[in-house]
Amino acid sequence: MAMAAPPLLDWSFPAMGTRWRIHHGGRVDGAAAQAAADLVRADERRWSRFLPSSDTARITAGAGDEVGIAPETADLVDAALGWQDATGGRFDPLLGRALQAAGYRDGHSARGTAGPAAGGVLLDRKRLVARIPAGERLDLGGIGKSWSARRAGALLARLTDDERIVV
Repeated sequence: MAMAAPPLLDWSFPAMGTRWRIHHGGRVDGAAAQAAADLVRADERRWSRFLPSSDTARITAGAGDEVGIAPETADLVDAALGWQDATGGRFDPLLGRALQAAGYRDGHSARGTAGPAAGGVLLDRKRLVARIPAGERLDLGGIGKSWSARRAGALLARLTDDERIVV
């Protein structure tokens, strides 16, 4: 008879308007968990539309102009544009204006539906700049959380030999 795997242990921390959990098999120590939490919080500082100094907020504030961004933001925007292309535009990183108009502010739910934005995101990875059309608002919240979870998991995989990690 096969032995059941021991239960997963848990580290948790608040970030990005939610509670993050690192489930693991017992070999993720406090230093590794803290490094993952620090990475997620750094991503939040780059990508939250609610923090005026974030790349996301600065791109929105500079709508119509090129805005300098971090390499990590360029990676995320590139992924968002890939998903936009793969879904024929159903995924839209310029949903921020429509979300705000529908009532989504400061992490509180919207009512109603949001339509697609006009125009698109321009990304120059070489110069690390992004531009959105004037009047639009960038929102990388959902994809940013998943991207950050993936980054945190990869960091934990490098810092530990624990084979049972879920972020």
